Formats: sequence, structure tokens, C-alpha cells
Amino acid sequence: MPLVYAVNEKLNFVYVKGDTPIGRDDLITYEASFIADQRVRPGFKAFFDATQARGIDLDPHVVDVLLNMEILYPDKLKGAKRALLLSEDMGWDYAKLFAEEADGNNIVLFSRDVAMVWLGITEEDLPTL
Repeated sequence: MPLVYAVNEKLNFVYVKGDTPIGRDDLITYEASFIADQRVRPGFKAFFDATQARGIDLDPHVVDVLLNMEILYPDKLKGAKRALLLSEDMGWDYAKLFAEEADGNNIVLFSRDVAMVWLGITEEDLPTL
């Protein structure tokens, strides 16, 4: 499966990992599951590690679909912080595509350490996938 995630309920923290080519349907299915997951409460923190993914099938249309899904759940997303970690091989194009739609609570990074500091988490906080 291209995307898997686990929840640290105590910290209201979600760890997501992608390790194969990530397709459009994979992203949309993940987002629907994530939004519906009752373990994830408002104000959550999420760390999406895509450094091992061999590409993401992403375009502005898919970003719009994902954002529209989130608009339906404003209470769940209130106060949330999300970091998307990309490999430098993926390049700045992906980062720019996400950044155009991002707000102050979402960030795209190429450094795992910086992402974890920004989220206020440690390696020990990462739930097992």
C-alpha cells in the first residue's frame, strides 16, 4: 500500500508514510480515511513522510479535490499542524504545488529534523506503522 498511517492518540499525533509511487486515488483514499478517523481529534499534528516515495501523481486538480474534502470538516482541522516531508530528489515543483495552497499551519520541508522540531515531536513520539 503506497500510504499508511498510525495515530498516537495520547499526543493527538498522526504519522503518515509513503514508500512507493503515490497515485491520485491513493491520496484521495488516504484523505477520506484520515478525515473519518475518530482517533484524530481537532488540533492534531501530522507528519507526512514522503521521502521514500518514488513520485507523487499530483496536480492542481488533485490538490483542489483534497482541499475541498477538508472544507467539509472545519472543526476537525481547526488548530491542526501538518508537515509534509519530501526528498530533495522530488524537487521544488511538488513543494511549490503544496505551498501555493498551504497556510500557516501546513509546511513543506526537505529536512526531517526541522519538520519534527516544527511539530514539537521526537522520534519516540512516532507511532509504529
